[in-house]
Amino acid sequence: MEDVIGRVAAFADELLNEFLSQPWAEAAVAFLATDDGMRLSAIVAVALGLGVFAGALTGGGGDAGADKTARPKPADAGPKVDPKTAALEAFALVLVDKGQPALAHAELSREFLERLTDFKDKALTLNCTDPMAAGMVTDARAALERGELRRAVNLIYGAGERDIAVAAEKTEDVKKHRDTAALALALTGDLESAQFEFSSAAECYRRALDTGDGAEPGFIAEYTEKLGGAAFRAGDHAAAEAAFAEALAAMEETLGPNHADLALALNNLALVHYTQGRYDDAEPLYRRALAIDEKALGKDHASVTTDLNNLGLLYKKQERFKEAEPLFKRALAIKEKTLDPGHPSLVNGFRNYASLLRSMDRIKEANAMEGRAQAMETPPGEENEAAQAAQ
Repeated sequence: MEDVIGRVAAFADELLNEFLSQPWAEAAVAFLATDDGMRLSAIVAVALGLGVFAGALTGGGGDAGADKTARPKPADAGPKVDPKTAALEAFALVLVDKGQPALAHAELSREFLERLTDFKDKALTLNCTDPMAAGMVTDARAALERGELRRAVNLIYGAGERDIAVAAEKTEDVKKHRDTAALALALTGDLESAQFEFSSAAECYRRALDTGDGAEPGFIAEYTEKLGGAAFRAGDHAAAEAAFAEALAAMEETLGPNHADLALALNNLALVHYTQGRYDDAEPLYRRALAIDEKALGKDHASVTTDLNNLGLLYKKQERFKEAEPLFKRALAIKEKTLDPGHPSLVNGFRNYASLLRSMDRIKEANAMEGRAQAMETPPGEENEAAQAAQ
């Protein structure tokens, strides 16, 4: 290691002497003394240092006079990066860029890998007959394999636009081109949503719904629901409410009034009302979602605990504490019976109940609930360490 550091230092001295001998060095030094210059020099120093350090590590530890003539590398000499690893690395940059909390990165990355498989499957269904659009889709599939979401977005969106243009010029196969374009725009919306670009995602979903020529009811219901979700997360509550209401009506028409999928649509519409402080509008939707899930999925299903929690939070917000308590209590009992100790949803159940108890001035019970949640989050062995440190 001393040899590596020595070679890095020698290279830096040589570079500095060469720099100072140049006639423009004085002006350059003056610039580097400014704020802009200092930022630039920091960036260059990091990049150069890492490059030289990596070169020294890979150059071998021979004598200073050893032959350093560059040797051609075999075509397959470089390490092959697993596509899944490349995709996760690309997504990690998205998480940092969008300011997602570090504690959530692991779970978001796991969800992303699951969604990436779905994106690839959907890309395979894009059978564009136009050669230019087909070429863009092929390139997009390769980009998805590498996790290059932004490039995939641009290519798939471009393919959709191309099919729309072709449909406008032709008198035959118009429906096929418009339907393919709708699928491309819908997939683009999914990709934008995965990158937390919710305004762009909502616009893609809206265009997909407008583009499809007599789209199937299932497509309309799915992407109207996604439009509502993207609009809500983008802060456009009016658009979200309209989309969720339309999706609910479409699902009721195709699935009937008591299908389990309706509960999610009901919860989504209720959430918009709740966020706007329209609690009287939200309550019957939450209650109906609970009734549907209990009947369709069973009284101990995970979705039932979500419904109980949502309705309990609504009652807590309205200071209807006595009505909220049995809901939180029941949700917690189901989670304790069905989930492993330490499961995030179970921990959250204890915390929700503790918060309610605190609002009711039942501080001792609230602290006990909070303590159980805290104990579940503490890894084995750390409790003893914390106790010893406190002595």
